[in-house]
Amino acid sequence: TGLMRPSDPATQVVLMRLQDQVEMFSGVATLRASQRRVVQSTAALASPPTASCRIELGKLQAKVQGKTIAWDQAIQASIQVQGGASELPSFQIDCDSEFCKIDGSGDPRDGRLTAQLDFDKMEQRLSEWFVLPFDSLRGSAQGALTWKVDEGNRLVAGGSLRTTPLRIAHSNGQIAEPAWDGEFSTVSRLDGLTVLQIDRAHATLKSSEESCSVHLLEPLALTATPPGQQKLPPASMQIQLLGELSRWQRRVQMFGGVDPGVQIAGKCNLEALGGVDLEHLEITKADWNLEPLRVSTNDMTIQESRMLGRFAGRFDTSDIAKTKVDNLLVQSESFGLQAHDAAVPGKSM
Repeated sequence: TGLMRPSDPATQVVLMRLQDQVEMFSGVATLRASQRRVVQSTAALASPPTASCRIELGKLQAKVQGKTIAWDQAIQASIQVQGGASELPSFQIDCDSEFCKIDGSGDPRDGRLTAQLDFDKMEQRLSEWFVLPFDSLRGSAQGALTWKVDEGNRLVAGGSLRTTPLRIAHSNGQIAEPAWDGEFSTVSRLDGLTVLQIDRAHATLKSSEESCSVHLLEPLALTATPPGQQKLPPASMQIQLLGELSRWQRRVQMFGGVDPGVQIAGKCNLEALGGVDLEHLEITKADWNLEPLRVSTNDMTIQESRMLGRFAGRFDTSDIAKTKVDNLLVQSESFGLQAHDAAVPGKSM
């Protein structure tokens, strides 16, 4: 246990920048670490070693414009690892603060993790002390992760995410998110404890009015192809999206920092097929239904009560210039459009 004085350069560790008006002058950090082994009468009966570490941070004090602020119990975290020569090491972890709780146990072949976050309390407490990457964050979330290696040496993993309605604001604007409910599952092939490829995967994210799902239909290689072996083709995948286009555009603007200068609105139902690997994503087929559709720029506005579309071909994110259009069909109440690539002389369609 020690008294830390962050004003001393030798004790400063910058994880987040302090607010300009905050001068932290004291706090207590406690670190306890140990390793033990129960020795039996013979070496063969000796138990595996157990190592543990616990960190506590609290009794923080700082000056803000002549006033003193305090944080008595900032965080408590511990980890315990037990291993042996014939078994994989097992672990148990926990982390607790007034806005966050993490708990987990298991080993590399079978384990679980759970987490709970209260964003209201997190923002209220941390904004007193630190410069945050957002202006406001309201709501809460909880998540879970489990994994298990089956008899075929495949890693079966799954997880879930639940949120309350969220409100986020930062330099790119603000957005109100509904309560989200998400789940994912994967089956991966292992070499020892190294993941070689994902055989199949499925992820969904749903709210009361919107949903997004991704389904991996074929194996996705995660490592370089060994010399002499044929490289796996892009893994087939299916994407389904249902929701209001203006919300999805707003999310891209908020989190991606991209503003195309065009405002799009309308309820969208999209289904797409394609392929994916570690280098690119391609779309080979897509069907969509927009009802209604509104596209606005500074110079014009286009409105349609309904628009249907279908695409077949190849759109490759790594080489957009070589987009192939076998068939593109767009229909609305006011116009229709059909297009395909022109035939190349000397070659059949």
